[in-house]
Amino acid sequence: MSNSLHALWRSASTVDLAGRLVYTSVMGKGAQGGRSIGDVLLAAEALMFVALARIVVAALPFRLLAAWMSRPSGRRAAAASPDRLRLAVERARRYSPWRCVCIHHGVALHRMLRRRGYPSHFVYGLSSAEGALEAHVWVELDGAVVAGGDEAATFQPVATFPDDLSGRPRPKVSVDCVTR
Repeated sequence: MSNSLHALWRSASTVDLAGRLVYTSVMGKGAQGGRSIGDVLLAAEALMFVALARIVVAALPFRLLAAWMSRPSGRRAAAASPDRLRLAVERARRYSPWRCVCIHHGVALHRMLRRRGYPSHFVYGLSSAEGALEAHVWVELDGAVVAGGDEAATFQPVATFPDDLSGRPRPKVSVDCVTR
Protein backbone atom coordinates (compact mmCIF):
# COMPACT_ATOMS: atom_id res chain seq x y z
CA MET A 1 0.00 0.00 0.00
CA SER A 2 1.43 3.37 -0.92
CA ASN A 3 2.07 5.98 1.78
CA SER A 4 -0.77 8.25 0.60
CA LEU A 5 -3.29 5.38 0.58
CA HIS A 6 -2.11 4.23 3.97
CA ALA A 7 -2.47 7.75 5.38
CA LEU A 8 -5.97 8.06 3.88
CA TRP A 9 -6.96 4.72 5.35
CA ARG A 10 -5.71 5.68 8.81
CA SER A 11 -7.32 9.13 8.72
CA ALA A 12 -10.84 7.99 7.88
CA SER A 13 -12.93 5.16 9.16
CA THR A 14 -14.32 2.59 6.75
CA VAL A 15 -17.86 3.81 7.42
CA ASP A 16 -16.88 7.39 6.63
CA LEU A 17 -15.21 6.33 3.37
CA ALA A 18 -18.24 4.26 2.36
CA GLY A 19 -20.52 7.19 3.20
CA ARG A 20 -18.44 9.57 1.09
CA LEU A 21 -18.44 7.18 -1.85
CA VAL A 22 -22.19 6.60 -1.68
CA TYR A 23 -23.00 10.26 -1.21
CA THR A 24 -20.81 11.64 -4.00
CA SER A 25 -21.76 8.94 -6.48
CA VAL A 26 -25.50 8.97 -5.78
CA MET A 27 -26.36 12.44 -4.45
CA GLY A 28 -24.02 14.21 -6.86
CA LYS A 29 -20.88 16.24 -6.53
CA GLY A 30 -22.73 19.53 -6.84
CA ALA A 31 -24.29 19.29 -3.40
CA GLN A 32 -22.47 21.94 -1.38
CA GLY A 33 -22.46 22.49 2.32
CA GLY A 34 -22.59 19.88 5.03
CA ARG A 35 -24.20 16.63 4.10
CA SER A 36 -26.46 15.16 6.68
CA ILE A 37 -26.52 11.54 7.70
CA GLY A 38 -30.04 11.47 6.25
CA ASP A 39 -28.69 12.36 2.79
CA VAL A 40 -26.07 9.62 2.99
CA LEU A 41 -28.62 7.06 4.19
CA LEU A 42 -31.08 8.04 1.43
CA ALA A 43 -28.34 7.69 -1.19
CA ALA A 44 -27.37 4.28 0.19
CA GLU A 45 -31.01 3.19 0.29
CA ALA A 46 -31.55 4.26 -3.33
CA LEU A 47 -28.46 2.37 -4.46
CA MET A 48 -29.57 -0.69 -2.51
CA PHE A 49 -33.09 -0.58 -4.00
CA VAL A 50 -31.75 -0.23 -7.54
CA ALA A 51 -29.51 -3.27 -6.93
CA LEU A 52 -32.42 -5.17 -5.37
CA ALA A 53 -34.62 -4.27 -8.35
CA ARG A 54 -32.02 -5.75 -10.73
CA ILE A 55 -31.99 -9.00 -8.75
CA VAL A 56 -35.77 -9.24 -8.31
CA VAL A 57 -36.55 -8.52 -11.98
CA ALA A 58 -33.99 -11.09 -13.12
CA ALA A 59 -34.88 -13.80 -10.61
CA LEU A 60 -38.63 -13.66 -10.03
CA PRO A 61 -41.41 -14.62 -12.43
CA PHE A 62 -43.59 -11.62 -13.34
CA ARG A 63 -46.55 -12.84 -11.24
CA LEU A 64 -44.38 -12.76 -8.09
CA LEU A 65 -42.94 -9.37 -9.03
CA ALA A 66 -46.50 -8.08 -9.50
CA ALA A 67 -47.52 -9.44 -6.08
CA TRP A 68 -44.51 -7.75 -4.45
CA MET A 69 -45.27 -4.46 -6.19
CA SER A 70 -48.89 -4.58 -4.96
CA ARG A 71 -47.96 -5.30 -1.36
CA PRO A 72 -48.08 -2.41 1.10
CA SER A 73 -44.90 -1.89 3.04
CA GLY A 74 -45.07 -3.12 6.60
CA ARG A 75 -42.31 -0.88 7.92
CA ARG A 76 -42.24 2.90 7.64
CA ALA A 77 -39.00 4.56 6.61
CA ALA A 78 -37.81 8.05 7.45
CA ALA A 79 -39.78 10.81 5.76
CA ALA A 80 -38.56 12.18 2.44
CA SER A 81 -40.41 14.03 -0.29
CA PRO A 82 -41.31 12.16 -3.49
CA ASP A 83 -39.07 14.55 -5.45
CA ARG A 84 -36.11 13.81 -3.21
CA LEU A 85 -36.71 10.06 -3.57
CA ARG A 86 -37.02 10.34 -7.35
CA LEU A 87 -33.76 12.28 -7.56
CA ALA A 88 -31.92 9.78 -5.34
CA VAL A 89 -33.12 6.82 -7.45
CA GLU A 90 -32.27 8.59 -10.73
CA ARG A 91 -28.76 9.29 -9.50
CA ALA A 92 -28.34 5.76 -8.17
CA ARG A 93 -29.47 4.45 -11.54
CA ARG A 94 -27.11 6.76 -13.41
CA TYR A 95 -24.03 6.04 -11.29
CA SER A 96 -24.58 2.35 -10.62
CA PRO A 97 -22.03 -0.05 -12.13
CA TRP A 98 -24.74 -2.09 -13.83
CA ARG A 99 -27.19 -1.29 -16.62
CA CYS A 100 -30.55 -0.06 -15.36
CA VAL A 101 -33.65 0.35 -17.51
CA CYS A 102 -37.10 1.68 -16.75
CA ILE A 103 -38.31 -1.42 -14.91
CA HIS A 104 -35.42 -1.28 -12.43
CA HIS A 105 -35.95 2.45 -11.89
CA GLY A 106 -39.70 1.94 -11.46
CA VAL A 107 -39.38 -0.96 -9.03
CA ALA A 108 -36.85 0.91 -6.87
CA LEU A 109 -38.80 4.19 -6.74
CA HIS A 110 -42.19 2.51 -6.22
CA ARG A 111 -40.92 0.46 -3.28
CA MET A 112 -39.17 3.48 -1.72
CA LEU A 113 -42.35 5.56 -2.03
CA ARG A 114 -44.50 2.75 -0.59
CA ARG A 115 -42.08 2.36 2.35
CA ARG A 116 -42.91 5.93 3.27
CA GLY A 117 -46.66 5.52 2.94
CA TYR A 118 -47.10 7.27 -0.42
CA PRO A 119 -49.89 5.70 -2.53
CA SER A 120 -47.77 5.21 -5.64
CA HIS A 121 -48.67 3.00 -8.59
CA PHE A 122 -46.32 0.94 -10.73
CA VAL A 123 -47.69 1.04 -14.30
CA TYR A 124 -46.72 -1.37 -17.07
CA GLY A 125 -47.48 -0.25 -20.64
CA LEU A 126 -47.12 -1.57 -24.17
CA SER A 127 -46.68 0.06 -27.55
CA SER A 128 -46.38 -1.26 -31.05
CA ALA A 129 -44.20 1.41 -32.63
CA GLU A 130 -43.05 0.50 -36.13
CA GLY A 131 -44.49 -3.00 -35.84
CA ALA A 132 -42.33 -4.03 -32.89
CA LEU A 133 -43.88 -4.63 -29.50
CA GLU A 134 -42.24 -2.45 -26.82
CA ALA A 135 -42.79 -2.28 -23.07
CA HIS A 136 -42.27 0.57 -20.62
CA VAL A 137 -42.73 1.06 -16.89
CA TRP A 138 -43.50 4.27 -15.06
CA VAL A 139 -44.53 5.30 -11.56
CA GLU A 140 -47.57 7.45 -10.76
CA LEU A 141 -48.38 9.30 -7.57
CA ASP A 142 -51.73 11.05 -7.11
CA GLY A 143 -52.46 10.71 -10.83
CA ALA A 144 -49.19 12.35 -11.93
CA VAL A 145 -46.27 10.49 -13.48
CA VAL A 146 -43.22 10.86 -11.22
CA ALA A 147 -40.79 8.58 -13.07
CA GLY A 148 -40.64 7.37 -16.66
CA GLY A 149 -42.96 10.12 -17.82
CA ASP A 150 -41.04 11.17 -20.92
CA GLU A 151 -41.91 7.96 -22.75
CA ALA A 152 -45.17 7.08 -20.94
CA ALA A 153 -47.39 9.08 -23.30
CA THR A 154 -46.64 6.74 -26.21
CA PHE A 155 -47.50 3.58 -24.25
CA GLN A 156 -50.90 2.10 -23.46
CA PRO A 157 -51.17 1.02 -19.78
CA VAL A 158 -52.00 -2.69 -19.50
CA ALA A 159 -51.32 -3.36 -15.81
CA THR A 160 -51.09 -1.29 -12.65
CA PHE A 161 -49.79 -2.43 -9.29
CA PRO A 162 -51.58 -2.13 -6.97
CA ASP A 163 -54.62 -2.30 -9.22
CA ASP A 164 -56.72 0.48 -7.66
CA LEU A 165 -56.19 3.69 -9.58
CA SER A 166 -58.64 5.59 -7.35
CA GLY A 167 -61.66 4.71 -9.44
CA ARG A 168 -60.04 5.96 -12.63
CA PRO A 169 -61.03 3.67 -15.51
CA ARG A 170 -58.11 1.78 -16.95
CA PRO A 171 -58.20 1.50 -20.73
CA LYS A 172 -58.92 -1.92 -22.16
CA VAL A 173 -56.12 -3.05 -24.42
CA SER A 174 -56.84 -5.66 -27.03
CA VAL A 175 -54.31 -7.67 -28.94
CA ASP A 176 -55.31 -5.73 -32.08
CA CYS A 177 -54.42 -2.44 -30.38
CA VAL A 178 -50.99 -3.70 -29.39
CA THR A 179 -50.06 -5.45 -32.64
CA ARG A 180 -51.16 -2.80 -35.17
